[in-house]
Amino acid sequence: MQDIFWGVVIISIGLVMGGSVFLGEFTLFNIFFDGLGIFFIGKGAVSMMSPKEESITVPSQTTEIQGVDGNEGAADSLEQ
Repeated sequence: MQDIFWGVVIISIGLVMGGSVFLGEFTLFNIFFDGLGIFFIGKGAVSMMSPKEESITVPSQTTEIQGVDGNEGAADSLEQ
């Protein structure tokens, strides 16, 4: 989303200053900056469309604390 914002800002600066390809001013400088703005808008659109990769965290192994009877902290079986 931030890329789209900055792409629009780059293009709008060109429009306000009067030097933009969209106004018919075809200079190398205007083509470069309007192309840069379109690039950032496209990059932001692609990043919004692509699925987000969620980081998968593996829970750390808990250390079993053994008490006097040797059972404390051990997982109990559900099938008893």
